Amino acid sequence: IGVMNMQTDRTSEGLAQNFSVGAVQRQVGKSSNLSFIGVNRSTIKKGEFVTEDHNRMLGSDFNFASADRKHAGKVFFHKSFSPDKSADDYAHASWYLYSTGSFRAMWNHEYVGENYNAAVGFVPRISRYNPVFDSVEQKGYWRLEPLIRYKFFPKKSTHIISHGPQVYLDRYTDKDYKLTDNQLAFSYQAQFKNTSELKLSYRQWFTHLYFDTDVTFTDTTAISVGDYKYNNMRIDYTTNPRKKLNGEVTSIFGEYYSGYRNNLKLGLNYRMQPWGTFGLSYNYNSIKMPKFKEAVDISLIGASAELSFTKAIFFTTFFQYNTQADNFNINSRLQWRYRPLSDLYLVYSENYVATDLGIKNRALVLKFIYWFQ
Repeated sequence: IGVMNMQTDRTSEGLAQNFSVGAVQRQVGKSSNLSFIGVNRSTIKKGEFVTEDHNRMLGSDFNFASADRKHAGKVFFHKSFSPDKSADDYAHASWYLYSTGSFRAMWNHEYVGENYNAAVGFVPRISRYNPVFDSVEQKGYWRLEPLIRYKFFPKKSTHIISHGPQVYLDRYTDKDYKLTDNQLAFSYQAQFKNTSELKLSYRQWFTHLYFDTDVTFTDTTAISVGDYKYNNMRIDYTTNPRKKLNGEVTSIFGEYYSGYRNNLKLGLNYRMQPWGTFGLSYNYNSIKMPKFKEAVDISLIGASAELSFTKAIFFTTFFQYNTQADNFNINSRLQWRYRPLSDLYLVYSENYVATDLGIKNRALVLKFIYWFQ
């Protein structure tokens, strides 16, 4: 059983907010559970609740797993309550996984109603910005996400542990079942005896654009409303993670809406046992569209460090430079685990204009967790 209540201070208009969450979970059988949750947000003015300004959500989840771990799944139903919306204000989903050493099959469905509003949180995809009317619209959707994978285990190979094909579908429609987004991926993956992995994928895409959209996110030229079908290839390779020096490479190339896109991701990590891990990352995109005279080049460059001073004191820091936003970011966290499952965090973040290192914003956060035993 868990409960939480939080009260905010009043704004300049004299309005305050009260947030409450209650949850209960009960184990069912050896490895399944049933849970219920309730969330409430209420506006307070002059010490009284404003009845026409609130948001509530009630939901139930059932998580199950078989004793042999071959079967796992989840189903949930959530309903929101808002003063001005009372129809199509719910969400539900079902997920199921059957997995053995050589075979895996997954099913997932999701439905989010047009008026479902979990205001104390985040609901993906449901809100869409309309640049024509400068407004935000809500659109409900269905999602279907099946997957099938099979692995072969060659007995005579000196290098390969397993290899095999995979088919994955990620399909979205509106609430009337009209297709809005679709990804169909055919992959072949191999795992080597040194634990490195190689995966090749061919992906077919469909995207419906409701408005003229800048798909390069550079505030340049938008492409027109309509349906777009495009295909690309993806290659993923991960080196032996047991080595002190290890890395990963991802390359995506092919069609992108009405143009072409090349993407390269590089990651390199070095482990200095037992006290530190250091990493470098690079993400490069080159997008060529018919209306552009030159390709749009975007890069993300990052560096990270994870340090363990003792068994209870840890420090993590991350630096990133974004050429598109001309932004340099620092995020650092100091953690002290002063007792089991209880931590004190001190987090500092800062954003700079990369050209002159002018400060955009900065934040210092202190978080304290105490676990009652």
